[in-house]
Amino acid sequence: MSGQVSTPNMAEVLYLLDRHHRVVDVGLQATWPYGIEELCVTLEGENIDLDHRCYLQHGECSLPKLQKAFDAVMAIVWRKDEERAAGGGEL
Repeated sequence: MSGQVSTPNMAEVLYLLDRHHRVVDVGLQATWPYGIEELCVTLEGENIDLDHRCYLQHGECSLPKLQKAFDAVMAIVWRKDEERAAGGGEL
């Protein structure tokens, strides 16, 4: 069963990417009081809810491998920026 998970945590993004999920959206989300926004990365994949729970229970992260997560996020950011520029809308 395919599903989606959103997270601001780049270590979790890496964990989920390593389990063959993919980044489908990146944006800002107001989750804090006073209008403070934070990064929101949305990933999707088969049984992603199980991997999300597994990360929350005992996820680990290799700092040198974080570049993989940043690259996946930036690919979506660049795509959305190109779409915005082509369509004249906002990111």
